[in-house]
Amino acid sequence: MTAPVLIEGRNLAIKQGTGIASYARNLTQVLRGQGHELDVLFDTEFPLTPNQPEWNEIKLYDPSAGNRSIFARFRRFRRAGQYMAAAPFGVTASEIACTHGESDSLFPDLQGFARQQAVEMLFLRADWHVQRYGRRLAVKPLRQPKLMHATHPAAIEVKGCPNIYTVHDLVPLRLPHTTLDNKRAFLRP
Repeated sequence: MTAPVLIEGRNLAIKQGTGIASYARNLTQVLRGQGHELDVLFDTEFPLTPNQPEWNEIKLYDPSAGNRSIFARFRRFRRAGQYMAAAPFGVTASEIACTHGESDSLFPDLQGFARQQAVEMLFLRADWHVQRYGRRLAVKPLRQPKLMHATHPAAIEVKGCPNIYTVHDLVPLRLPHTTLDNKRAFLRP
């Protein structure tokens, strides 16, 4: 078995994506067409359970997981604060099972990957990690890829393989007042 290409799939997990989501969809189609096995990495807003991919899948497709009540937002904010205080050693992805068929999936762009994996609040944690420690957040995937491709300039990295980051434009740096992006993460090598 050859090592997979790991695709950072933040935009694939969005139900209605933009141009970046189209880019990510087209990239995965081209890579599959070239015979590459693909894994996907995305973030969630709910806690993941290590070694229970079926339970993680249930939570992903559970409509109550997206609960936006004031209490749910407070719990999310409190968990995010706990992550900010965590040690700078990186994060480990958890597997999300894929037993739904493509036709009934709420997230059709997450289908067709050998492994779906996620980290709770990955991109928020990565932005805070850059601000606090001055370097990208290390992510340990379920299996070592031959390449990690981030479809936007995410402040994450996978050790032991080349990491590619697609920068779609320089608006966050040229017109910083027009976006909410983490400019420090853009400027870091």
